[in-house]
Amino acid sequence: MMKLAAEAAQLRLKVMTLSAENERLKDTISFQLGNLLIRARTWRGLVDLPAGLLRLRRQSLERRGRSSVRDPSLDPATAARLQQLSLRVFDMSADEIIEAALTECRDPKVAMRLVADLSMSLQLVDFDKSLALARSTVEHDPSTHRILWLAGVLYNAGMIEEPLALYRRLDEAHVTMPANARLRRDLIEGLARIQRSGLAVPARRAIKPVKDRSLLYVAASSFPHHVTGYAARTHSLIKAVSRQGWRVEAVTRPGYPADRNDAQHVTGRLGAQEVDGVVYSRLPGPPSNATPFDRYCDEAGHALLEHIHKVRPSVVQAASNHVNAAPALMAARKAGLPFVYEVRGLWELTSAARTPHWEGSERFEFQRRQETRVAQEADAVVAISNGLKNELISRGVDGRKITVVPNSVDPQVFSPRPRDQALASEIGLDDRRVLGFLGSMTGYEGLVDLITALSHLRHDGLDVCALLVGDGPAFREVREAARVMGVSDHLIMPGRVPHTEAPRWYSLMNVAVYPRRPAQVTELVPPLKPLEAMAMELPVVASNVSAISETLIHRENGFLFNKGDVGELTDLLGEVMGTPDRSMAVARNARRDVERRFTWSRAAAGLDDLYAQWALKAA
Repeated sequence: MMKLAAEAAQLRLKVMTLSAENERLKDTISFQLGNLLIRARTWRGLVDLPAGLLRLRRQSLERRGRSSVRDPSLDPATAARLQQLSLRVFDMSADEIIEAALTECRDPKVAMRLVADLSMSLQLVDFDKSLALARSTVEHDPSTHRILWLAGVLYNAGMIEEPLALYRRLDEAHVTMPANARLRRDLIEGLARIQRSGLAVPARRAIKPVKDRSLLYVAASSFPHHVTGYAARTHSLIKAVSRQGWRVEAVTRPGYPADRNDAQHVTGRLGAQEVDGVVYSRLPGPPSNATPFDRYCDEAGHALLEHIHKVRPSVVQAASNHVNAAPALMAARKAGLPFVYEVRGLWELTSAARTPHWEGSERFEFQRRQETRVAQEADAVVAISNGLKNELISRGVDGRKITVVPNSVDPQVFSPRPRDQALASEIGLDDRRVLGFLGSMTGYEGLVDLITALSHLRHDGLDVCALLVGDGPAFREVREAARVMGVSDHLIMPGRVPHTEAPRWYSLMNVAVYPRRPAQVTELVPPLKPLEAMAMELPVVASNVSAISETLIHRENGFLFNKGDVGELTDLLGEVMGTPDRSMAVARNARRDVERRFTWSRAAAGLDDLYAQWALKAA
């Protein structure tokens, strides 16, 4: 019977894992790219990386029937020489590659298809050469297809004016572009208009609001369509502010959730939707991702203004980012109401952490200017960390109007509890010690470093496994890292779980680990999840990025290691598990610290003072 139960548990775990992977197939290009990058951590893998990248690029193009090397117009000898050329590109200049391609191919279009393939293959390893090759393709093949391809490459690289010039070149030639190209052209034109003239923010009109303690809260996303830390903060903050005696009218930005392809439980119907005691109004509006930003601000701002006239708040607050906040700012100004901008992060920094060479690009600078402009125009700013406050001050935002309201938790919901044996049995978890993580799986979370530490700990003889709960772009990379390092059997990844189920998963962990890697976004923007683990009386091990060390004090309410140092992470995890009495004393102190400093009630009390001050001014 015990054997059957164990087999059943393993089967349930496999089903859960397959569900979490959500059609991720091992032969996908993204999976194989992740595998290459994991192997590149070894010397041999690094040597093989260039050829591997080229192989993947050719495979990708072959699946779409566009491989230049295997073009049927090429004779076998030429195809073989081009194959050899593709393996030498790392040692050649852009001009040498182009000359060689034109020499080998009689047809310039075929040669430029090869150059385009090579350009994309080089993006990760030689960005400048990649762009030089991409630009050269249009010089030798000025076809509509090639011009549109180059415009897309340049836009994805963060450019605005250069791809716009290419679209205008086609417009002037009266070329009929496909719908997706026209949409991208319109989006870029919107960015260029704002880049040249700025976003027009109206002056405030003076009117007296009807309700003295009423807040219109504008969120970019919410439960149940998105189960994220962003949505959790929105939900908890609204409930806590309501308990302070404020009537909170919660809305999501016009056009949401239909404009998010990752939204869950979308029915197509707008209107009010109640979730756990909070009513979210879904407003009509254009899709934010398919409407030029200046037009979106006008149309979304109009929808918000109509809602303001309907509910008559005394204060308007919008949370990050500028796409969500700028229309709310405009509506508040037209209604004569104070506007509060809640800065939860800086999206340009998040993009820079994920996309090589994004920082300093035109689109990076555009995002930076819009975030700064909304914060400067706001009557008050709420920042979720001191790091964000200081960053905004450095951009010219008046520090006197910035209030820090950190991430918080409800210690009644996240409280110490015994291990959930039913859940442990369901996923086949035995009595091994568990290193846990719950949250969004992005590259900068450092989960591959955690897998590396797990491998070292097991090599040292510790009977330990990892439970990583959540989903995101790094999911596959983390799983592949475990396979390469030989710890797949000691890794459980159930995927995304409902926020209400989080305490059950925390109960299975012995240590919660947040090994964030060093990046500007991780230095400024604190994660919410470590506070939940602290409230659960779990020992928390985290990297000492500034946004975390604002909250965690080493050996007082948590354990910090030097960011990016996997060896130090491994040693610290071994120490924490090897001294359970001391670790639990630190964990108990962490919960007391949360109860004292990081509750939503405390956060709402600070906002109450801020809102009351501005409500009186508005009245």
